[in-house]
Amino acid sequence: MQISLTRSSDVPLRQQLAEQIVFLITTGQLRTGEEMPSVRALARRLHVHHNTVSEAYQVLVGRDWLTRRHGSRLMVGARKDGRAEPTSLDELINESIRRAKEMGYSLEDSAATAIFGYVHFSNRLGRRRRIILVD
Repeated sequence: MQISLTRSSDVPLRQQLAEQIVFLITTGQLRTGEEMPSVRALARRLHVHHNTVSEAYQVLVGRDWLTRRHGSRLMVGARKDGRAEPTSLDELINESIRRAKEMGYSLEDSAATAIFGYVHFSNRLGRRRRIILVD
């Protein structure tokens, strides 16, 4: 499980962690029923306080991304239709990426299409936009 937190970001670490876990789930890198690392193990690995991980996990349990079973670790949740409705812009983008991937599009295709759409829509509104991408 690849997670990278940015301490200098204005986004709280617990929110960064929760959003990255959602991304891993929506892109299929974490699968339904897969056990999550314990709070303390993940906190040690990420070099954060265990409360940071615990709070992120609680948010994800509340949004049905993770499930608790008495006496066992948290697991990636199984939703009724296999998917949760996006409740934030990040979740909506992650869901769009996952669906594009299922249709055979690459992450690069998705990003390029999103950027083109943003520039095109902004230009139609009279807001001239130019974006330069450097790889």
